[in-house]
Amino acid sequence: MLRKFSRRQVMVGAVVSLATAVSPVLGQTRRATRIRFTPGASSSTVTGVLTRQGYRKYVLRANAGQTLTFAVSRTNPQVGVMVYDVEPEEVGGTAPVDGTSGHPVRTGEVILPATGDYFLYVSLVSDDAWPPPKAGIKFSLTVEIR
Repeated sequence: MLRKFSRRQVMVGAVVSLATAVSPVLGQTRRATRIRFTPGASSSTVTGVLTRQGYRKYVLRANAGQTLTFAVSRTNPQVGVMVYDVEPEEVGGTAPVDGTSGHPVRTGEVILPATGDYFLYVSLVSDDAWPPPKAGIKFSLTVEIR
């Protein structure tokens, strides 16, 4: 059976096909932004905007036994964080290190079990705030390693 497509469906398909040909990373997982600490500093703050993509991904390196503390700006109660010791997108999902059971939290403290990269996913705290406004939701994330 032949399926009929609307003009809009054909145009969207053409745009996606063209974008895929031009950008080989389209459709792949988004890269994490590396959080860097200035020499001698134990904390760092990054800023971002949550858009309709749903989350922002950050990564930092830390040692076993260190404590990672994080907090999202007080001005935006809609945004929270989940911390992973492996990238969930690469292993087909995993539980967060911080024990949040899949729910982003605004502040937290985690004793890190191993030396390596840790992934911090910044997303909306609840589905009630979804979708974010067209302009996005601004946030700042402060992390400290001690």
